[in-house]
Amino acid sequence: SAGVMERTEVSKGGITAGNDAAGAGSGEMSALSMGSAGVMERSAVNKGGITAGNDAAGAGSNEMSALAMGSAGVMERSGVTKGGITAGNDAVGAGSNEMSALAMGSAGVMERSGVTKGGITAGNDAAGAGS
Repeated sequence: SAGVMERTEVSKGGITAGNDAAGAGSGEMSALSMGSAGVMERSAVNKGGITAGNDAAGAGSNEMSALAMGSAGVMERSGVTKGGITAGNDAVGAGSNEMSALAMGSAGVMERSGVTKGGITAGNDAAGAGS
């Protein structure tokens, strides 16, 4: 910026030359640094001790919130007429051990050719050797 900005002559050197030219600074704290001091109302603490906050604000509650309760008290529940290890199965009915079509994959759909020769090289012999 030499030759562009105006430069003032320094008429006095020394450690205080900059302060003399610019003026003394301030030791005040900025409003940003102060936070809410002097803005928010503060009530006096008339009783100290470990329970001072609770005494001023009031005791909390040990009730469970609706969010934490989930569907308890909302969804219909049927009574369990018979207990025991098989109660759920008795109410719903026995399951099936059949395999689903998704789990079966292509079994029963794609054509399968018989294996005429066994052994470790059976697949390669049938398909032809690779190049």
